[in-house]
Amino acid sequence: MRRMTMHPLPAALDTTRSMSVGALDRTEFILVTHVIPTAIPFVQLLADLCPTHVVAIPYSCDEESAKLLSNTCCLRVARSVEETPHVAMEEITEASRRGSRTLVQEIGGYLAPFSELLSQLPHFIGIVEDTNNGHWRYEATQQKLSYPVVSIAHSPIKAMEDRQVGHAVAHSVERVVRDAFQTTLRTLRVVVLGYGSIGSSCAEALRPRVQVVEVCEIDPLRKARAVLDGFRVRDIVAAVQDADVILGATGKCSLTMPILTTARTNAILISASSKQIEIDMSALNEMYERTAVTDAVDLYSRGAHRLYAVNDGYPINFRDYSVLGAALDGIYAELIACMREVNEGRAAPGLVESWPAIHREVAERWCSFYIDQPAATMLESAHSGA
Repeated sequence: MRRMTMHPLPAALDTTRSMSVGALDRTEFILVTHVIPTAIPFVQLLADLCPTHVVAIPYSCDEESAKLLSNTCCLRVARSVEETPHVAMEEITEASRRGSRTLVQEIGGYLAPFSELLSQLPHFIGIVEDTNNGHWRYEATQQKLSYPVVSIAHSPIKAMEDRQVGHAVAHSVERVVRDAFQTTLRTLRVVVLGYGSIGSSCAEALRPRVQVVEVCEIDPLRKARAVLDGFRVRDIVAAVQDADVILGATGKCSLTMPILTTARTNAILISASSKQIEIDMSALNEMYERTAVTDAVDLYSRGAHRLYAVNDGYPINFRDYSVLGAALDGIYAELIACMREVNEGRAAPGLVESWPAIHREVAERWCSFYIDQPAATMLESAHSGA
């Protein structure tokens, strides 16, 4: 039987041990990532392997977590989402000047616009991407990729995490509704925009909590799935006219100004997507008058039409540190396995999805800790917040 461990990410830790020490010589990691308490053990694992530089995504940077990580790695916080890729490029360029082999792990495809420039750096070896939004961005630029971009966005390990995201979103929505509006979800009608992996998990998690959950989706296969899952699927204009809460989960800008102007007055706008993409916040700020209600909620007024935006249009689940528990260990283990494959030269150039051998390896490691010896491992994960 595998020796028991009290590390908060036992599967991820075990995966680091599969990395060739020789292949890590003169390698540096650049992480473009969320800096929140649940990320600390993952970053520290990588920092134990080789020099690690963190570029914190500003909307998900916890001050205390940043202080802790700055003790073990180089950490920079971009002033804005737009500045984030430029800060990352500065870190990559400096590592290249040092003659280091540079490997990026990122969340959101921030470096996709720099694909051609990265191809010109002699020591840049590749990227491991975590999200659907990032995957789509690298798809648009894949002809410029002379290095591997390994995406876990569509892996079965990631799909398991996405189910947990739905519960995290539902928890955060419930908290905001109680704190800012002094009511419960049970009295409200919610529409979920998008029925992909995140949207479907949000709809399922919200269903027992709210009065009504409806779905808007344009893809016919996802429409059919939503109906078979027991949800009413409606046209977006009709749905937002009736909804008290509008939850965007398409990974793109679904709440454009033409849609927002038809929304029911006093509707609550929430994103479960990536970055500040789902809601057209720039148009909302331009055309409506903004008034802070709480630290999480702003009121937007235009004559008699009033809308509430939560978390400035950024993903709501990051207010409560997104996904918790053992699900993260699987994701981090897969990211580390993909980083190993890139670093050791086993990933082909271009955009590629993580492959079945990695999925099986990670699943077997995860099961060995959480099924073969669940008591100690699950207890440690709960106490660590990993």
